[in-house]
Amino acid sequence: MSLTGNQSGRLYIVNYSHPYCTDCGVGTKDQPFRSIGAAVTLARPGDTVLVHGGVYREMISPSISGEADKPITIRAQEGETVTVKGSEVFSGLWEKQGDVWHGVFDPAVFGDFNPYAQKFTDGSDDPKFSRGQVILDGMPMSEVAAETELQRRAGTWMPTEGGAGLMIHFLPNVTDPSRHLVEYSVRNAVFRPQSRGLGYITIEGFVLEHAANQGLTSFWDYEHEAQLGLVSTRSGHHFVIRGNTIRLAKSIGIDVGSEGRVPHHYGGSGFSDGMPHPGAVGWHLIEGNIIAENGQGGLAGMGHIGTVIRRNVFERNNTLGGVSFEEAAIKTHWYFDGVIEENLFRDNYCDGIWLDNVYQNVRITRNVILSCHGAGIFCEMGPGPCLIDHNVIGLSLPGNTTIAGNGIYAHDAGNVTISNNLLIQNSRYGLHAKISARRSVFRYPKGMTSLHTKPEALVPCDCSGFNVVGNLFSENGKGEINLPYPGPMSAGNISNYNIFCTNGDLPVIPNFSINTTSGVEPEMLRQAVEPAEDELLAPNPDYAVTMKKWQKIMGLDSDSGTGRLGNRYFQVVQNGQGMWLKFKLEGDPLPQGIPAVDRLDRDLSGEPVPASERVPGPFQQARMPGSYRFQLWPFMEQA
Repeated sequence: MSLTGNQSGRLYIVNYSHPYCTDCGVGTKDQPFRSIGAAVTLARPGDTVLVHGGVYREMISPSISGEADKPITIRAQEGETVTVKGSEVFSGLWEKQGDVWHGVFDPAVFGDFNPYAQKFTDGSDDPKFSRGQVILDGMPMSEVAAETELQRRAGTWMPTEGGAGLMIHFLPNVTDPSRHLVEYSVRNAVFRPQSRGLGYITIEGFVLEHAANQGLTSFWDYEHEAQLGLVSTRSGHHFVIRGNTIRLAKSIGIDVGSEGRVPHHYGGSGFSDGMPHPGAVGWHLIEGNIIAENGQGGLAGMGHIGTVIRRNVFERNNTLGGVSFEEAAIKTHWYFDGVIEENLFRDNYCDGIWLDNVYQNVRITRNVILSCHGAGIFCEMGPGPCLIDHNVIGLSLPGNTTIAGNGIYAHDAGNVTISNNLLIQNSRYGLHAKISARRSVFRYPKGMTSLHTKPEALVPCDCSGFNVVGNLFSENGKGEINLPYPGPMSAGNISNYNIFCTNGDLPVIPNFSINTTSGVEPEMLRQAVEPAEDELLAPNPDYAVTMKKWQKIMGLDSDSGTGRLGNRYFQVVQNGQGMWLKFKLEGDPLPQGIPAVDRLDRDLSGEPVPASERVPGPFQQARMPGSYRFQLWPFMEQA
């Protein structure tokens, strides 16, 4: 990726390996700054801070904003690896006691913040772990909560009493820890503005890692700590976070929202620390990053407008294995007028995308979401609208909740259009929507420019207004679709013009389920079923039916059909060349003329979507029988 910076202002050079580097200098090529912080302190609108290769152990903390046409740009020198770490190297003495090595911290390293003396809040009544991290030769070690487990398991660590030091059970190859690189996280962020509400700041091209940030729990409550990412926009606006690798945060990689309990209807416009809430939060561009191996999730945002999340890789997030209410590669609340597009999600130990408690005019388009230990996409507690189109969502894996394993899952959510996606081999349903609890949610005016805007109304959460059209479903484990039987809380749903496929020579017998969570009594559903077909195949509350029964009972699908995908497989090439989807479309051509959906412009491979001859699925070229090969990543176009 070519990195660009605004060169209209002054250029400050940072190069700690230069023989004449100093933080008291002028930041030129011949006398560069030693630290990034020294240059950022001087940067003004239009200026660029250019950082040369090496490892910098500091927190980057801008103190002023850029301007719309003069951003402050902080970027790594192209072609050089610039790593900024929230950790320090352990340099104390080691003492071995049995299989466990003991080391004592230098207290001066921490100042007022010692993460090893503080608990990592994970939503449990008795959190067991600290906020710290230990990294051995570049690889994170596992924290344990009891000395008995520490003694038993090699590759583990725990803090000593009061967080004064470390106890580590190294792997057998470590016979002398002083000969290895032992790093420990000491800063709760690696990039974080000094004050809230700054804007027009760009950071690009860095490796950013090792933050000792707090867990995500109850951040909407003044009594709890706010969201804090390894990279934090701190209630700011118009940040560009581009081309970075953001990894190994104790909790989340990036926060892009308002941090905590700040929306107007909660009765306050400030934070518990006395700083005011700026209101105009968002309009960020999060682009081209690798966001990986973070303890709880990749990106979180509580209250933001207009954020675009594009062309990133989210992988192996939620390494702590949490199952509370915040673990996802992307987790948002109060997200307005946003777009999540052209990202790759793979092998996350959590949900892929989770839109929670108000998603208004949000679009999820042209993403590849594979192998999530959760739902691929989860919509919760929102009146919408939301458009989910031209995504490949597959191989979602079972987990500790009924949410896990679904391609798209929604509860207490409405006004969601699901169009032209491929939902394939998810372990539960391709799509599952239901009522979970009788809750209410705020609806806001269109075109919001401030989070201080008062809501228009408080409306009940329901499962109405789903428009499921033009999708390809294939081999989802428990069934293709599970929707509530039509009722007062599940009105106006449409599921039509979809194609339900199988692979190879298997018979095409798609399964569906009907749930009664919208308030319909099971006996009413039975009475509706009996005149149409035979007895239902499974007990309440999820009645399993065949496609023919589904169409007669639900009354919302008259034009869907079946198809066959032969020789279909995902191919992941390990040499960096990318990811492809190959399949053979067998049988009849796919039907054309699906009713129009607003805003559908390009399919997953970048081809225009015709207004009147649209076919099901994310690839408009795959309409006639034959063999197809589409590149899913890194550049989504037909290969």
